[in-house]
Amino acid sequence: MPPVARALTRTPTPELSARPPEIPAAFALREFISEALDNIVRSAFENKELPEKKHKKPSFDSVHDARVYALQSRERLIHGDENEIIQLAARTREWQRPLDILTTSPFRLCFRLEEPEEGGGNEVAAGIEVPESMWYVRYLLQP
Repeated sequence: MPPVARALTRTPTPELSARPPEIPAAFALREFISEALDNIVRSAFENKELPEKKHKKPSFDSVHDARVYALQSRERLIHGDENEIIQLAARTREWQRPLDILTTSPFRLCFRLEEPEEGGGNEVAAGIEVPESMWYVRYLLQP
């Protein structure tokens, strides 16, 4: 990514404009993709009538309903009890944790399905006779 692609900032100041960009390219790209995807998804709801009230703060039965509403509205804020919102954030982090581990792991677990060999007789694997029509699942680690 060329430096000019990350040269603009949200709060430009004269003293910062003379310096090269300090935002890492990967971070700038991740933020751009996140914002662009968020706007694309939200724009899908623009043509549909959302249950928005102009002057009244919406109320919901649960923090989950508030979250769904926030995902579908331009407001993006979740209204609700502070403790419930903290618990929702904790559950969201817990749900994302396996994905974070998977994406930062130096290895990837792979599965390979192998069809039976033609003409091979019965094999003995771990003391168990395996029919020749048995398919195998191999577990592999990939860097």
